[in-house]
Amino acid sequence: LVSFWAIAAAIARIVTGRTRATEVMIAGGILQFMPGAMHMISYGNLDVMVLALVLWGFAVPRWAGALWVIAGALKIYPLFMVAVLAHRARPRFVLRALVTGWAACALTVIFIGPDRIVEWADVGLKSLGAGTFSAGNWSLPVAAIRPFVSDAAAPLSRIARHMLTLISLLAVLLVAVALRRRSMSMRAATVLVAAVWVAPICWWWRFTF
Repeated sequence: LVSFWAIAAAIARIVTGRTRATEVMIAGGILQFMPGAMHMISYGNLDVMVLALVLWGFAVPRWAGALWVIAGALKIYPLFMVAVLAHRARPRFVLRALVTGWAACALTVIFIGPDRIVEWADVGLKSLGAGTFSAGNWSLPVAAIRPFVSDAAAPLSRIARHMLTLISLLAVLLVAVALRRRSMSMRAATVLVAAVWVAPICWWWRFTF
């Protein structure tokens, strides 16, 4: 719930430049009509927190690098924005992103331990390209290969998983190159949307919030 109102406050600041109670309440009221909003909040999904951090990065650009790296520590998508903008951004953006990234890695090792990290690398990384043919998955590349898969209930082959990962990375890269002459804010926002949509798993509520 805190993240929801943080999102509303960020939207109010982006649109009006202020975070007065009136603007925040109006933004929150509009968000109530987004189908994915209540779904994510009811499940306590981390996507709400990630979106709050991302939007505050747009609302307070000088802290975007740090906020987007923190968001990327929870869900990988915002890291694509950091990677795409790093070569054109001001040194402070890159410095804050690097410092925050190192801090996040250090805290992870301290509190979780290296054994859990190795376990995640063995199990968690494999799931990034797993995909699913569930009706709730709106992933564009998964929809593209669906006609060529005879058994949608069976796990995808290793080649199919690698292809999904490769397609996702190439699609984000193409979007970044196509928008290289646009403003950094537009480029970052579009890259984020592309990264979410072409991921092997893109649940419907990420497009309806």
